[in-house]
Amino acid sequence: MGALERMMMRKGDRNPIQKAVLLAGTAAASLMGAVAFGGYAKGRSVRAQAVVALLWATRRRRRFESAENLKMAITKNRMAGAAPPPKSVKRRWDVTEEQHHGARVFLVRPKAVAPKGTILYIHGGGYVFDLIGPHWTIIAALAEATGAQVVVPLYPLAPEAAYRQGFALLEHLWTGLTAGGAPVAIAGDSAGGGFALALAQRIRDAGWAKPAALLLFSPWVDVRTNDPLQAEIQPHDPMLFMTGVRQAGEMWAGGDDLQSPMVSPIFGQVDNLPPIAIFIGSSDILMPDACRLRDALASVGTPADFHEYPRMFHVWVGAPVPEARIALGDAGAFLKRWLHGGA
Repeated sequence: MGALERMMMRKGDRNPIQKAVLLAGTAAASLMGAVAFGGYAKGRSVRAQAVVALLWATRRRRRFESAENLKMAITKNRMAGAAPPPKSVKRRWDVTEEQHHGARVFLVRPKAVAPKGTILYIHGGGYVFDLIGPHWTIIAALAEATGAQVVVPLYPLAPEAAYRQGFALLEHLWTGLTAGGAPVAIAGDSAGGGFALALAQRIRDAGWAKPAALLLFSPWVDVRTNDPLQAEIQPHDPMLFMTGVRQAGEMWAGGDDLQSPMVSPIFGQVDNLPPIAIFIGSSDILMPDACRLRDALASVGTPADFHEYPRMFHVWVGAPVPEARIALGDAGAFLKRWLHGGA
């Protein structure tokens, strides 16, 4: 078990899904062995195989399979609220909370030393679900790798709000974070990845201080979610289903054009952006749009690192699997390079 997994398994920090995943992965490795279970031969580790099996068994994507399921899942999510920072994060970093524009914003800072830059982290959840436990895993890994402070806004969610309210908060945060001239990177997963790209485009167009880098995990860059290739991937995606994902995007648009760059940033200009790293799994229905973004960036010469993980699922970087350690290591190195002057 690696350091990241040990952190997630500490008493009081683990949630039932993480615990089940870890136990399932260990059992699979012990009982069946890497070769018998497929190991990396089929593109996924033993632990990742166990995670995928658990996701299918618990019908994780059910919340996106119909409008009624999505509505019920949103109601349940509001009752639960955002996942608080776990004890392991509080032990390792100073964690404080502020209020900005009526929204909660977490600040995760190194203890006893000055932070080396800032990461604005925008969490995923289809723009309708709040921050969950695995997001803290990603946040902690990036903080550890870079020595930066991580700013985590709990932005307004749909359907109670729409993208304009979300942008009002993040634009306010951005101007404050960059006022002193220190480097600030933007990172996000899923909807947060799409939001991160849209925010970077907005920052460029407004002439504000440019982000040091842009890190996107499984980014959702076209809320229409109507690519025929997505329908081909859908039977293999244990996390997402096109019907509900598209409806969540419509909620975030709030009646505006789904092809507005502030809603679907793939339709915005992608030149004059900071260095970008994209991480995507091939069993994710968002894969085709991530490839479209990669190709658009290449066409205008915007530097971009594209990391495709065979048969990995949506935002696997938050799961206790070897592929997450590898991806988070690469992501952390990417951010560190640009936050520390591009060295």
